[in-house]
Amino acid sequence: MNGKAMYAGVLIGIGNIINLSVGNKYVGALLFSFALMTIMQCDLPLYTGRIGYYDEYKITEFWEILCWNCCGVLLSTVMGVIAIPSLWDKFISPERFADLPYVYLFRGILCGICMYVAVSSNKSLIVIMAIMIFILAGFRHCIAEFPFVILNASRESFVAFVLIVAGNSIGSIMARILHKEM
Repeated sequence: MNGKAMYAGVLIGIGNIINLSVGNKYVGALLFSFALMTIMQCDLPLYTGRIGYYDEYKITEFWEILCWNCCGVLLSTVMGVIAIPSLWDKFISPERFADLPYVYLFRGILCGICMYVAVSSNKSLIVIMAIMIFILAGFRHCIAEFPFVILNASRESFVAFVLIVAGNSIGSIMARILHKEM
């Protein structure tokens, strides 16, 4: 599973790279969906896609997936900024972590809901819309956010990351519980 989880992270990194490379934010958000659609098609473990299914996995599996996803996204990000040096400035942004802590939690929750909806629907249009919504609305996805956390290494960025992970988890689990009641 380690290699597959790392591969899922690499794909999220490629999604970040394409999103930051194109000049149009709508096109970037649309093209980012390539990552999640490929992850779903190949049945790769992505933390934000699996945490909603909290009752189907062991807690240790989630932490393992999260760690390997983070390794993968960091790997593809490093390759991306080496191959496309103009991306460096887009990843370095102290303002990205200047919000109050609850903002990261709430944006994480909203992203978690979008990710659960995308994965549980398994329908291409819904996946694309969920990705575009989370990116264009500024919701926070813990795996996509990880390179920004590392490259902006600060106390604020690490606190934000923990809150985003918690938010993604809460949002996805909450969406699953509500969905099961329908």
